[in-house]
Amino acid sequence: MKTAGSFRIEGSFTDGTETVDVYITAHIYGKIKVAENYSCITKPNTIPELPKTAMTYYADGTAFEAREITWDMNGVTADTFKNIGDIVTINGKVSAFGETYPITASVRVAEPEVDKYDNVATAALHLTDNGPYNDITATETAITVTLSQVVPEKLPLDQL
Repeated sequence: MKTAGSFRIEGSFTDGTETVDVYITAHIYGKIKVAENYSCITKPNTIPELPKTAMTYYADGTAFEAREITWDMNGVTADTFKNIGDIVTINGKVSAFGETYPITASVRVAEPEVDKYDNVATAALHLTDNGPYNDITATETAITVTLSQVVPEKLPLDQL
């Protein structure tokens, strides 16, 4: 059977004295084509925590299910991530139905930034509030984001 899906198989069996009606639900899986790669950022001299599973996909791009990853951490130490700007590749593999699919983790080494303020309101200049204050638009309010809080500030429109 080459069609993926769930199918009901009906029949009966006899133990010699009694006949019993049975049915079985068979799940026919398609061929997996690939497993999802991973990327992240880590600070210098820090080994990142890599995911334990990766999504697998059929050839048409449909997601199948997450499968356990085996990462090749041989030779990977905190020193591997010492240079800011480096992109470190860690190879891994996912197994499903007797096949193995290679994946990679791309890890960028970057200096962490703390207490950096960014005005993210300019990305939403034409959005309006659906709530009870629908006369307020994003063009009248700027939003400053820190790592721990969101603080609205009033700014003139020419500064957005």
